[in-house]
Amino acid sequence: MAYKVTGEGYSAFFREEEDGREIEADDIDDGYTCLLCNTSYEKDLQLAAELGKTLLERNKELETSLKQHQNVIEEQTQEIEYLTKQTAALREVNDSRLRIYEQLEVSIQELE
Repeated sequence: MAYKVTGEGYSAFFREEEDGREIEADDIDDGYTCLLCNTSYEKDLQLAAELGKTLLERNKELETSLKQHQNVIEEQTQEIEYLTKQTAALREVNDSRLRIYEQLEVSIQELE
């Protein structure tokens, strides 16, 4: 047999025990407490699920952002390597021209 217990702000169903004993007031209080615990547990479980989902979404966003930043770093590293080689090549050209100008200057002085 089932009993419906209602009160201020709550409603719950209780069953008669299999041994036939009737539900006592203490059982109702315990049942109500248990119902509140279950409701609280369900809310906590739902909140934990929502929080977990939010964290997974944020983690995915962060992973995407990390990949983008790694790509930018890779591109900038390649550009730095290219510019370093370009600078070295231009220094060699500059040094070579400087030596030629110095030789021309010596030749001009010899001709004078």
